Amino acid sequence: MHNVFLHVWKNHWSWKPKGTIKSYLYKAVHNQCRNHARQQKVEKKWRLSKKDETNAGYSTEEEYYNDELQKELELAVEKLPERCKLIFLLSRVNGLKYKEIASELNISIKTVEVQMGRALKKLRQYLGPFISS
Repeated sequence: MHNVFLHVWKNHWSWKPKGTIKSYLYKAVHNQCRNHARQQKVEKKWRLSKKDETNAGYSTEEEYYNDELQKELELAVEKLPERCKLIFLLSRVNGLKYKEIASELNISIKTVEVQMGRALKKLRQYLGPFISS
């Protein structure tokens, strides 16, 4: 999040957002969250490729299940409505507290709570068949 504001500050003389500042910041934070999630995925793959088979601690079946669960989770997050997805990613990926999210998005804490509740409910619905099997 702070990278977006740092970028704006460094380039404030030549910065000309298309549309409103609010929509620019919303989209920039959204894109930053997606990039972060992608980076985490690449790092995870790298760590797994470097992990010694004997020290892995997982059977091949467990690794397969964990990989599949991760893929399903990523797909489920992508299916969330934009606002829910942004708030979910800010909370779970960036580790922001509800109060920080509310402050950053200029919304109430109650709105963050409601959106997180909706996001978690939808994720449970999307992942329910996968987890129960």
